[in-house]
Amino acid sequence: MNFFKSFGYVTCAHTIQFLNDLKLAHYTKIPPRHAFWAQMVACLVSTFVCTGVLNFQIHIKDVCTTDAPNRFYCPGNNTFFTASVLWGTLGPHKVFGKGGLYTTPLIGFPIGLVVPPILYYTTRRFPHKKWLRQIHPVAMIYGGLTWAPYNFSYVWPQVPIGFMAMVWLKSRYLACWSKYNYVLSASWSAAIGISAIIIFFSVQYSGKVSLDWWGNNVSYQGCENKACTLLKLGKGEFFGPRSW
Repeated sequence: MNFFKSFGYVTCAHTIQFLNDLKLAHYTKIPPRHAFWAQMVACLVSTFVCTGVLNFQIHIKDVCTTDAPNRFYCPGNNTFFTASVLWGTLGPHKVFGKGGLYTTPLIGFPIGLVVPPILYYTTRRFPHKKWLRQIHPVAMIYGGLTWAPYNFSYVWPQVPIGFMAMVWLKSRYLACWSKYNYVLSASWSAAIGISAIIIFFSVQYSGKVSLDWWGNNVSYQGCENKACTLLKLGKGEFFGPRSW
């Protein structure tokens, strides 16, 4: 059952990513058929690449634990595993249903139903407020899922770059933005990936070189290095209901 639930989630997630790529191709004037075949070829290649990377990572000592070297802690994988246990083994009714521990998050359903109409009619009521048109409630609420459970330092570097490209450059040099923005974005993404591979295997993987720099040390400070427990159980206490 867990396999089918995970398979369904992965299928839906990849479908959304495919649609995002097709929309990006539409912006860059790339024919949908070419974009689709590019996606198919990339999926075929990534099947072998991801399998090879996975086999390499499995042999890393203490991988996906708090003692893993080079921060191979696997926060995203652990979150996905926890979600599979909650939705598959325990079941959503016991977690979010009546008497469950997490009934409060269900308030997100009515909030998500009410916020978009309110914003829509507010923009109709004040059409000259340009900043209102920049607010997209779905993108803002969903945006947190793109980097959780990582800390904010993982997503912050793209904020000033995104503001420069999507606000400053677009508003002042529209022709330049239309022609080069998405190509520049793709080149940056590719360059970051290539540089990460080079830096990892030439510096970090061997473990012989250590760079004492703030950017390398800050992630090991505070609750990022050792989880800070908000509440601690007393003697004889336990987490969860006494009976299911």
